Amino acid sequence: MIKNIGNKLYKYSLVKSNSIEVRKAKYLGYGVFATKDIDEGTVIEECVVAEDILPRQNAAFQNYRFAGDGHDVMILGNACLLGHSLTPNCRIIQNMDYERVVRIVAIKRILTNEELTHIYNKELIL
Repeated sequence: MIKNIGNKLYKYSLVKSNSIEVRKAKYLGYGVFATKDIDEGTVIEECVVAEDILPRQNAAFQNYRFAGDGHDVMILGNACLLGHSLTPNCRIIQNMDYERVVRIVAIKRILTNEELTHIYNKELIL
């Protein structure tokens, strides 16, 4: 279902996969892991983008920010917990149909218990 506010479209509900979970990552903090195999091209989750909701000096959230077009954004949901990899299995793309929604999309088959990863600072331009 879609809601039109002014000239912007908003979805009533976002895609949320039952094939992922958050757990302790191997190297640092938490990560997102597949609980079952995920096929290439699957939209794993849609997440809301919040622009500059916290001061840059807030060290607790420094690792969860994304560089946007001249400003920082914070992506809510599991996107901010994706691990970094030079050979990623996911991509974060802006959903151009709706205001401030991004999608986590599998760019190759992801196996059960594999951590979801993307390339930091190269995937998202808002």
